[in-house]
Amino acid sequence: MKKTKYLSLIMILTLIITGCGTSSKTNDKETNNDNKPIAVNPPLDPGYTGVKKIVYLDPTNLNKKCTESDVKSDDEIKSGCMKWYAYKEDDNSYTMILDHNTTNLANWILEEDYLEAGGLKEDITTYPDGRTAPPTDKGALTAEKVLKEDTIYWDKSLNARLFTSEEFMEIAGNNGRRCLDSDSSKYGWLYDRTSKECKKFGCLNSATGNADGYWTSSYSDSSNIYYIGDGYEGDDHNYGGCLSNWGTVSDVKEGIRPVITVQKDSLTFVETNE
Repeated sequence: MKKTKYLSLIMILTLIITGCGTSSKTNDKETNNDNKPIAVNPPLDPGYTGVKKIVYLDPTNLNKKCTESDVKSDDEIKSGCMKWYAYKEDDNSYTMILDHNTTNLANWILEEDYLEAGGLKEDITTYPDGRTAPPTDKGALTAEKVLKEDTIYWDKSLNARLFTSEEFMEIAGNNGRRCLDSDSSKYGWLYDRTSKECKKFGCLNSATGNADGYWTSSYSDSSNIYYIGDGYEGDDHNYGGCLSNWGTVSDVKEGIRPVITVQKDSLTFVETNE
């Protein structure tokens, strides 16, 4: 009897030490899927032309699994699982833009920010109605300040920034035109949610709030800055996804739409949405 008890005890200890007899699974695929954002191939729909991957990612927590069903894309959402369009890649990373504005209406640069950065009062244009228009030489100081506030809790490795006019032209094929191809709906993702009516110009989704395009960090001259707008109605058809410019006047506002860089090894790649 004692011999049988000893053998049973030895078998139990062996199971505990080796981990045999448990139901846990530790293969790499399951571990990755549990703890990483998801990257999927874009749909074959022409509206996604130029998109290399769609990524579902929470910028405040890169160790969180996000899927399409978790995504929140309403205007001015700044955290949680969100949808990103990866439009550029290298061996190690993707450059991605959010599918909505984190702030809908913000200035590019205001007088106080221009002066604080060392700008001169005499260089600022002041209109009879009191509006002011600082030069562009100090950059998008006010827009970048709002961007910093919007992304304050994001993982710093993402290096959130504004889109550029050069990136727009590269995506559009460097054809010198300021609006996308006449079949602009194939780039619908690039001006997604830029207005409540942007779908009529070919965007993928119309905005839910008072969105009005989004700023780039670029300027065309000393007093005009670039933004991405929803489009306009032409004589023969509508044009969408335009790179347009405004003056730096204090009452001109556009949206803040972050661009981030994410390392490929922080993602789990799947063929289709879950």
